[in-house]
Amino acid sequence: MTATNYTPEMIAAMTAQAPLDHAKAKTLASTPMFATRSVKSIIAKAKSSGIEYIAAAKPARSTAKKITKADLVRSIAESLDADSGSLDGLRGATTASLTALMASIA
Repeated sequence: MTATNYTPEMIAAMTAQAPLDHAKAKTLASTPMFATRSVKSIIAKAKSSGIEYIAAAKPARSTAKKITKADLVRSIAESLDADSGSLDGLRGATTASLTALMASIA
């Protein structure tokens, strides 16, 4: 049998703070009792011990359509009245460079 990393006092302190979130786990990690424990370790132990943990909400995905480099090259070609095949070398450029080029043309 392996030795436990968390004492009953530590588990009791986590239970007293329930429901835990990242801020509470960070506060616990800064106390002398949990000085050798990381926030991630405290969260994992709380979950494995059945102590309620509230995860932070994930940011919503952007619904805006992302402009691809191919779209930028096509727009640049249209702005210059050139065929997109003659501008194939631009496909290797960064998106930031293509955006700046498009802004300077328009």
